[in-house]
Amino acid sequence: MTDTWEAIPLPPEEPQPPLPSEPPPIIDAVVAPPPIPTLEPVRRGMAWLAWPIILAVTALMVVAPLLLKRETGDDEQIDRISGVLMQFQVRYALGAGQFFKSKEMKDSLYKQLEEIGRGSVIQRLRLAIFAGEMQGPAAALDQLEHLEAEAAEHGYQFTPQESRLLSILRTLYRQYEAGQWKAPEVSQEQRDELRQALGWFAELALNPEGGPTPEVRKQLLAGAQRTFVTAIVGVLGGGVLILAGAIGLFIFLILALMGWVRGGLRTGSLHHGVYAETFALYMVLFVGLQLGVSFLPIPPESELFVLGLSVLASLVALAWPVIRGVPWSVVRKDIGLTWGRRPWAEPFVGIGCYVMGLPMLVVGILMTFMLILFREMIHTLLFGPQQTNPFDPTLNSPTHPILEYLGTGSWWARFQVLFVAAVCAPIVEEIMFRGVFYRHVREATRKLGRVFGFLASAFIVSFIFAVIHPQGWVAVPALMALAFAFTIAREWRETVVPGIVAHAVNNGALMLFVILATSG
Repeated sequence: MTDTWEAIPLPPEEPQPPLPSEPPPIIDAVVAPPPIPTLEPVRRGMAWLAWPIILAVTALMVVAPLLLKRETGDDEQIDRISGVLMQFQVRYALGAGQFFKSKEMKDSLYKQLEEIGRGSVIQRLRLAIFAGEMQGPAAALDQLEHLEAEAAEHGYQFTPQESRLLSILRTLYRQYEAGQWKAPEVSQEQRDELRQALGWFAELALNPEGGPTPEVRKQLLAGAQRTFVTAIVGVLGGGVLILAGAIGLFIFLILALMGWVRGGLRTGSLHHGVYAETFALYMVLFVGLQLGVSFLPIPPESELFVLGLSVLASLVALAWPVIRGVPWSVVRKDIGLTWGRRPWAEPFVGIGCYVMGLPMLVVGILMTFMLILFREMIHTLLFGPQQTNPFDPTLNSPTHPILEYLGTGSWWARFQVLFVAAVCAPIVEEIMFRGVFYRHVREATRKLGRVFGFLASAFIVSFIFAVIHPQGWVAVPALMALAFAFTIAREWRETVVPGIVAHAVNNGALMLFVILATSG
């Protein structure tokens, strides 16, 4: 039997590509890897050089006013500013007397405020006018006689102007005591000199109760009543805010301890040494620009506005980190120059932080009084009872030279005050102190841990912030308390926006209160 084999068909052959006429090019087997992303270069900065500059400029700002020889013009400025403070106090007393219409109330207010007449002859003359208003012409004459007796006791020689003013007031109140309310012996020229030297107090003296100008006196008393009402509303409103702030601060601390409120500021910046350099440059620029403005031919009525512009110009120091190679986007984040995590909420957070800072401000004010008492006690133990010149204008030293502008009554002067205090100072000081300087110090103390690092940094920054202000060393505890509140806002929210808002609210509210209390 024969097997039959059948051929199995093969699959069709795939078409082969035609052979190239030329051999293909040889391709390298090694492919270059993609570039590795690199970190920005670390700019360590020279904090060791910046800190001596910071401390030197701070010491200069603190010590220079004490070492400069006081000129006659300085005493006149102190008298003017002291007059603004005394005017507020006298207006308050007059307004209270108008509301309560009680002789016992007037006597009590006069005794409480009698000590405000210490200091220069001009201040003593203001006190005599206040005595004449509260106690009658005889009391004014007693104050003038006491002034002359004390000057003779201490060998004080009146200036020609002081002698003329003393004589005018003596003649004026002698005629009032005799019932001659028009005071015919006081000429118009003498009245003008009195107004030029004593301002609002001269108007009070020249327009007595029962005098020939009842409309002018009515306006004076209306202004006094406004001062009284403003002061009462301010005290009551401040008390409510302090209570609310104490409750809010307590709740905030509890939530922070429970971990429900956490700080938003993250440490780890690679450039904090550069920020120390930046702050040192800012301090030098700030002082240099202030001195430079003093040499410019600026009209006195616009000097404060130009000073405010010079304060804003000191922000040019923010260009230094960029010059040193730090990208601007990194600088903005590091110093908190951003709108924050919730831009719509940050201004309200700033207001809340300011209210929570009011109880700390009260503690700072109490510490100020304790420091004053402690200083007087130490001085008495070491040197015995302090012997002071009773005619020294600084016995009623001003709290801030900006008050001189508030006492002018000019809308332009008051605008300048609000511009500098509520716009320029909050923006510049929060960016440079709580932004630039705090970032450097916070990074330098990060090894202490979050809590102790924050406390140490807040204390250092707040202390330098407080001592360079012109209010003097007695205001340092109060200013540090406010600065501490602003620093809490910076640590919590990471941005400087809440601090700027809180700072502006504090300064603006204070200036508006003084404007309302001294207007009219």
